Amino acid sequence: MTLDNKNIEINGRMGAITERGVFKDEKIRPNEYFDLLVTFQSHNENFEGEELFGIEEIEMALQSREITCYIKESECLNGVLVELNMDPVTAAMKIMDSPTRFLHKIIIINKVVRTRMDYILEKVVELAMNKMAEDDTFAVRCDLMGRRLIKSEEELFNMVTQELIEKLNFKCDEINPDWVVQIEVIGENTGISVLKPTELFKKSLNNLEGFKEDIYGSEESINDLDNINLNSKLLSVFFILMLSFFTLSM
Repeated sequence: MTLDNKNIEINGRMGAITERGVFKDEKIRPNEYFDLLVTFQSHNENFEGEELFGIEEIEMALQSREITCYIKESECLNGVLVELNMDPVTAAMKIMDSPTRFLHKIIIINKVVRTRMDYILEKVVELAMNKMAEDDTFAVRCDLMGRRLIKSEEELFNMVTQELIEKLNFKCDEINPDWVVQIEVIGENTGISVLKPTELFKKSLNNLEGFKEDIYGSEESINDLDNINLNSKLLSVFFILMLSFFTLSM
């Protein structure tokens, strides 16, 4: 137990002692909020800039006077966080309807908590109680980006599944669930959602060869250019040798 003025920590939980001597728990708030997690497609490792092009595609899809979006970098290596002033489902659908080449998944986030197992479990139960009905089934999906605070996806999966079964009596169905419990652990913050399968948005994987050709030219064009450069160099060497021969002959 540590003491700091009226704030104390007991067993890892921050709180304060009331006038009656009762410990009142005060949760640690997230240090960042977001409504979407958008991931990018991974392509040829020699082709850089997916993140910059992906961010531009998000901005173009959500371009409107009524929409304000803040795109933030995160510990997710191939994605960004998006904070919105609008319904995230509507925003995700707008991105899905927009032509893109670099975006992969658009993950809706219902709530953000600090990355602690008890906070995550409590928020999952709260969301499930508000959204799910009796006899509904669920599946759990977990992604860990940074394992400093929660070490194992398997442990998180098992804890969440057990909590929903024991406390709310819901059934787990990994094949055809009524709801998907999505948990995105991103460093110190965790995004949690309870979504219908129709609210899981995923762009089809695109081949960027055409895009690279727009920038760098086609492979045939590059080969033709290389051949022209090679022929020019050979011709230059030939003239230099001929000039040297005539100079020596004189």
